[in-house]
Amino acid sequence: MLGKYLVSACFGVLASFASAAPTFKATELGSMRPLAINDYGQVLGFGESASDGYLWQPNGRNSLTGVLHALPSHSFGSKLTDINNRGQICGSYFESNLPMFLLWSPNVDNSPTGSYVILSGNTTTEESSINDSGQMAGSYDHHGQVSSLTLWNPGAPLGTASWIATLSGEIAGRVRINNYGQIAISDAYPLPGQAFLWTPDSANGYPGTFVNLGNLGYPGSRIGGINDAGQVVGSAAVSATSWHAFRWDPDTPNGTTGTMIDLDPDLDPSHYSTASAINGAGDMVGSTFDGTNTRPFAIIGGERVDLSASIPIGAEPIVHAAALDINNHGQIVCIVSTATETRGLLLSPFTAPEDVVDLQSDIMELVQLGVLLPANGQSLYAKLDAAYAKIARGDNA
Repeated sequence: MLGKYLVSACFGVLASFASAAPTFKATELGSMRPLAINDYGQVLGFGESASDGYLWQPNGRNSLTGVLHALPSHSFGSKLTDINNRGQICGSYFESNLPMFLLWSPNVDNSPTGSYVILSGNTTTEESSINDSGQMAGSYDHHGQVSSLTLWNPGAPLGTASWIATLSGEIAGRVRINNYGQIAISDAYPLPGQAFLWTPDSANGYPGTFVNLGNLGYPGSRIGGINDAGQVVGSAAVSATSWHAFRWDPDTPNGTTGTMIDLDPDLDPSHYSTASAINGAGDMVGSTFDGTNTRPFAIIGGERVDLSASIPIGAEPIVHAAALDINNHGQIVCIVSTATETRGLLLSPFTAPEDVVDLQSDIMELVQLGVLLPANGQSLYAKLDAAYAKIARGDNA
């Protein structure tokens, strides 16, 4: 019985360490307004104008340091909106007031240098999204009256565009495509709008099924993001005056039926919240507005974390701070505003050196109690020594 108790204690120590609320280390991204982050740690954003695209390039995969690169602008009104894990960037290009898909591809995967291709005739509006297969999703505007969802599939010479469905109004806010080829979108009109999901009949295929994601008991919902399992996050109305962050869970991975869950059932009736993105582990980020200030949050391993404490405090108080995207390594991009400036911020999960030392002490104690074999204990201790050395160098990747 004592052995079972000690084994249970061993796993309890390790589990509590693993599930502890994460600590984040902040990297300033300057005046760039971040939009998206990929699994390499590249951050896409824009400057004073949406036409001014920027790519923050980490010094190594998921590094906490990096260099900001300006991306060439094609025309006034062009806009970059998403980046995939290869470092390809999609957006829209306006020519004679006609918006077209714009694709930037790196010379080598995840390189900060590359070139643009304008996909003439494959039209989209300001919002578009790209997955790791190079599929792009966007909306086609029919003379400002109604919009249809467009799927672009790569191929020689410039790919093909498929018009998936005609919606009743403009596609509002975000359009997001996952690596299965599912597309989450919002239809803006009639007000207050509605969240939808399009699922291909087979992975990355066409045609597919178009479904309404429902609501939280009151009309109105907007999408924020989608992960590769088909979970969708966003915000939905719970009354005439309040919207709550939601997560829609499919009944089966990449399924077309599921349930919308209120992530903020106890939120003050005068406050608003939205979820902006969800990663493969189901971790989410978003923001809450209390009527005066906006605060960023994350839900990591089911535990809600106020990210405000991770944001460096400057000379001026922060008025607005929102978490916009999260990658599969748990890195988060935020936008932070004071009364006089707006800047981008990268938050990376950080393990403090003292946490490693505490865990080493726990391992030594478990070896002394006979719960861990000395050889296993020495192996774990050595791995933690290596982790400690990386942290001491400032490398938390």
